[in-house]
Amino acid sequence: MAPNVFAVFSKHVTTLHQLSKKLPTAVPIAPKDSRISTVFANIPVPDDPLEHWEVFNRRMDALFSEDSRDKVTGRLPNIQRGKHGLDLVLNYLDSSITANSLQWEAAMPRVMRLVDELKALGATLPAKRKRAANPHLSDEDDEYTPPQRPHEDKDDLPDVIFDTDGNEVVEESDVLKNLKTKRAKKKSRTNTAAQQPVPVNGEVIDLDSGDESDGQTALNAAQAVDASRNEGARRGPLNKSMQHFHDPEPVIESKSGMKQWEFRCKHCTCIRRVKRTINGQDITFDMEPVLPKLSNLATHSKDCKGLLTANSAASASSSAPKSEGYHLKQSAELMERYLKEGELNPMITPTNKGFRRIFAAWILDEDLPWTTGEAPLLRHLFAYLKITHTLPSDTSVRNELAHIFADLHGKVVKEFATIKSKIAYATDTWTNRQMIYTFACTIASFIDDDWNLIERVIDFKPLESREHEGYHAARAFVQETYCIPPNYFIALATDNATVNDVIFQTAARYLLSLYNIPENTDRHIRCLAHVINLVVQAMMASLDEADPCDDFSDDNDYFLLHKDAPIYYNVAEDEAQNELEGSRDADMEVEEDEGDEEVDAALSALFREGVEEEVQAIGLSALKRLRFINNKITSSPQRRKLFWKISAEKYGTRRVDDSNKNSALLASLMPVRDVRTRWNSSHAMLTRSRLLREAINEWVFRQEEYQGLMLTPRDWEMLKTLEDALQPFAEVTKLISSSSWPTLPFSLPIYFDLHAHLSTLTSQIGTAPIHIRTAAAAGLSKLNKYKEGAERNHYLIISTVLHPSLRAEWFRKTVPANSDPFKLQAAQNEAVDRVKLLVKTVAEQYQAEIDANMPSPIPTSPASSQPPQHTDSISRLASICDVPANVPTAAPSLTAAQRLDDELNRYFGFEGGQR
Repeated sequence: MAPNVFAVFSKHVTTLHQLSKKLPTAVPIAPKDSRISTVFANIPVPDDPLEHWEVFNRRMDALFSEDSRDKVTGRLPNIQRGKHGLDLVLNYLDSSITANSLQWEAAMPRVMRLVDELKALGATLPAKRKRAANPHLSDEDDEYTPPQRPHEDKDDLPDVIFDTDGNEVVEESDVLKNLKTKRAKKKSRTNTAAQQPVPVNGEVIDLDSGDESDGQTALNAAQAVDASRNEGARRGPLNKSMQHFHDPEPVIESKSGMKQWEFRCKHCTCIRRVKRTINGQDITFDMEPVLPKLSNLATHSKDCKGLLTANSAASASSSAPKSEGYHLKQSAELMERYLKEGELNPMITPTNKGFRRIFAAWILDEDLPWTTGEAPLLRHLFAYLKITHTLPSDTSVRNELAHIFADLHGKVVKEFATIKSKIAYATDTWTNRQMIYTFACTIASFIDDDWNLIERVIDFKPLESREHEGYHAARAFVQETYCIPPNYFIALATDNATVNDVIFQTAARYLLSLYNIPENTDRHIRCLAHVINLVVQAMMASLDEADPCDDFSDDNDYFLLHKDAPIYYNVAEDEAQNELEGSRDADMEVEEDEGDEEVDAALSALFREGVEEEVQAIGLSALKRLRFINNKITSSPQRRKLFWKISAEKYGTRRVDDSNKNSALLASLMPVRDVRTRWNSSHAMLTRSRLLREAINEWVFRQEEYQGLMLTPRDWEMLKTLEDALQPFAEVTKLISSSSWPTLPFSLPIYFDLHAHLSTLTSQIGTAPIHIRTAAAAGLSKLNKYKEGAERNHYLIISTVLHPSLRAEWFRKTVPANSDPFKLQAAQNEAVDRVKLLVKTVAEQYQAEIDANMPSPIPTSPASSQPPQHTDSISRLASICDVPANVPTAAPSLTAAQRLDDELNRYFGFEGGQR
């Protein structure tokens, strides 16, 4: 039985209370302005229980993270006694237990870290002598003696800097600079912002952006970073020898006292030194007014055995694929860079920065939880191997990946500045239990000059509390795409979650405010796969086979429940199903010990259990009984063995398709177990069960405890009717799940095809059962809700026309049937002409943009008005050959508008492409 994590956590907190009371007096008492008090004040506990975990994680990482351990002693910082120290922490832990609002499994390593630390302190630190000063005395007491302070140099800088959240600032990165600038601007607008009403969930924020954006913000920022890096750089070619050495460090020669720069080779243990002329803290080699001679570096580079070995290995492996052994291309590139820099050279002392970077790349490449570094067994393994590097916490992994992302962001921004095609964005947010945080990721897709589909991750970040809600997600999306010029925004495609309506409306307000892009409902394109799932769920709910999904809530939306799964269920790609069918030989070798009393008792218990389950299952629908039977068939090797025997007796060498010798043998198939909330799997179960109907009926007949669940011929007929009703939905889902072709042109045809299918089912009064017709009516009502908006959407109309097999003629199928053929023909012609006019209008707008960006033509001298000199020769040749003289004449010059009309007429006439 799994342990009660909450109870274990509570027990550890109780242990912390006991250990804190036993801490020796050598542990100092926390002052009123202690680090713990500061962090707790800067990161308060909100009222919303959903945000309690985030606060706990931030507080504990700011105070007691693994990365903050002292490099010499290995002790955690901020271990102080008193009401402003550990007492404050323990009271907070007690309140967290009372609220019961944390993720206890993820919180366990943090409290265990404190328990281990207090145990170590209690065992190692001696108690203070009695003559020590009373820590409770202040400077106003007579007995107060001020503590001795070390000499403070005027040039000394603070060792540690903390931000407003209580987190240590390791380096002043460009991101931090931008953050401080934004905070300064935000403070200046505090009074104005405080007067504005706070939006509630489901409302759209009113925005006022001030100045409009030119779409070049991120590009300008990337160029500014490059300029700052190159500022003060020396002219001339780079020294090629320095790349084989680590960055030089200022040292003083012990004997002569001479100031020098020390260069350590990346490929061996050799050290080379040159003269240094500058003094001070934080000096670098580039600050030298005149660079010293580096001939000794070049000499060593020529003779370094480590470098020669590395070059030989690099040349020998240059033909090998760089991504071999890695799951992600980015991981291979990262490791390749470390190989080039010599970081993976065994003769080089590894650095903490390199360890954290490679550890983060390993987490990413292997798709491991970000809390892997906090696993107790991994920590013990590092201790056993005497590895001195500190295992990073989930926060450290997150920060390291953020650094990797920042390194690559500038390249992506510059690449996007040169893109000529339109850009498609895909953004989503999700929460992973193992990763703790809520994340947002945005991917951009575009076509390069060689017509290759390119995808780039343009943003990946953890979201703060409540940021995943509609208006916050919209703001994050617009900020992510701030580097894109305004004419690149066309439409936003989302699933049909209710929060996405708020996202679209808020994003539209942002785009109007920032880029003056008018709001248009056509820009919101809804996910067709989600619509299909909603329609089928409405049908299954009408049959009492699914929970109804409310239009104003996502609580019972099965599509959102399985967003991590493929939208189309393919039985051939189901690993669990393949494993069942691959275990046939092993199942057939299961022994049946009839004389074993224990086995007989177990079988009797199973029989009694089966009888009880049968009583509960009697009266259920045919689909529920079929699901129950299939689960029982596949639940144990003994039951599967019986089914294999029956299947072999019934089918022999028969195949799924006897006309195809490559189709599977029926005797090699096992019934499919469906997931109630995935209708695709239920349809696959119906299809497979229909093929194995004889074997399933025989298996139920031989199982005495389940004979009451036998499916009658009428039940099988009803299941076949349900399978046929779901078949078109399965086919179109498979179509749109393909990545080999664009799916947007098929949206309208799919809408109309499914509409025709459901309309036919509802009208089959004498053929289809009433419950199927009722289900079809429920699905039709749900489909019409989205179809009405789709058939008016100009983007869907244009994408359909641009498909070479559909073009404008397809829209004749959208006209309702009419008994009068003349009226039908007129209505169809009107529908086609309306579509042609729309496409022509948009094409003219594109033509105007192209003409506006075209350079002015270079003026040339007018052509001669004299007729060509060879005309008489052609006429003479015609008279000799006794044929009429057809002198070719120059084609009349067409304007741009005329050329466009000609292109459109030929396209609408199905010239070019395939019809």
